Amino acid sequence: MDQLNPMLQQFLGSFARWLLAGAAVWAVQHGIFTENDAAKYVEAGSLALVGIGWSLYQKYGSRLKLVTAMSSGSMTEKELEIHIARAAAIGASLPSVTTPKTETPQAIGSV
Repeated sequence: MDQLNPMLQQFLGSFARWLLAGAAVWAVQHGIFTENDAAKYVEAGSLALVGIGWSLYQKYGSRLKLVTAMSSGSMTEKELEIHIARAAAIGASLPSVTTPKTETPQAIGSV
């Protein structure tokens, strides 16, 4: 899940632009804003949708990794949250969140 299928990316982008363009046409027909404004709003809306979509995709991937890592049955998500909070409260060492994907996380430094 490291990378979204390029064809799917193009489809989602085209579909989002199509929806926004349709909404812009409706707004121009009803005198809500001008054609020049419509073009600007469609462009801005497309960028916003891409940003929101990418953020949701990354959050989904992170959540999937967390749940997969916990699936060994050693700890529930709530127990993990409590463990992290307790460790942070006492200044215990925790793994760095910037650990590369190719390395095993090791507790370093203090929180």
